[in-house]
Amino acid sequence: MVMRGVWLVILALCVWLSGCAGRQESVKSVSSEVSSRSKAVRTDRPAAPAPPATGWTTRLVTMDELLQAGHMDPALTPPACKEILARLNAKAPYRISDDMRNKLPLMVPNDFRAYKEWSPLPESVPEFAAVPKAILIIKQHPFMGWYERGRLVKDSYACIGKPGEDTEVGVYKVEEKDPDHVSRSYSNSFGEPAWMPWAMRIYDHVWIHAGDVTGPKCSHGCIILPVEPAQEVYRWADSGTLVTIVDSVADLQKMATQIAKQ
Repeated sequence: MVMRGVWLVILALCVWLSGCAGRQESVKSVSSEVSSRSKAVRTDRPAAPAPPATGWTTRLVTMDELLQAGHMDPALTPPACKEILARLNAKAPYRISDDMRNKLPLMVPNDFRAYKEWSPLPESVPEFAAVPKAILIIKQHPFMGWYERGRLVKDSYACIGKPGEDTEVGVYKVEEKDPDHVSRSYSNSFGEPAWMPWAMRIYDHVWIHAGDVTGPKCSHGCIILPVEPAQEVYRWADSGTLVTIVDSVADLQKMATQIAKQ
């Protein structure tokens, strides 16, 4: 009887151990399956988001879109987005606000993040490398930049001459400076001689000066800048500073000989 009881205890112990082993094998099997599934999930994850798209389209833009840009990048506040639109459309920011309110199409970035530091001007211009100070104006996308020894110091969107009163391509110099210039040829909306502050004459009656930039081609031939950059470049430039006007950046090489003679 004692022996039978011992064998029964041994048998029960064996059954229990066998069950434990089975459970362990089961756990291993489940663990292996979970691990395998995890690997499959990691392998099937979508690729990282593509970088911001460049380019722009001409379309309507709303305040909701500007707010959405701020959700993607806190630095892109509505005023910052309007400044980007101002640079892209060569219009003062308040004019951008007017166009948005009046539901007029604008050139709008496909992704505002790609245009935070955008400029159509090159960071360096080899043709200016030997020139202490030089101003570059491109007509294709009306912009003006000022350079020291060929390196861009600062830039601004600008307005150039209307059709029939075109700003002429060429290599010039600052001939005259007048911080409080008044036009002898044109009147303002009140019929009084037009005020052209921070003015620098570059040829004939054509000046670089501050004014209301209402669009890419809004002047009688002058190069009009917003007030702040107009003040900055006026203080930076000297009488005799080189001024080069081209249709596009690609045309700079054609001007190399003329630039070298100045």
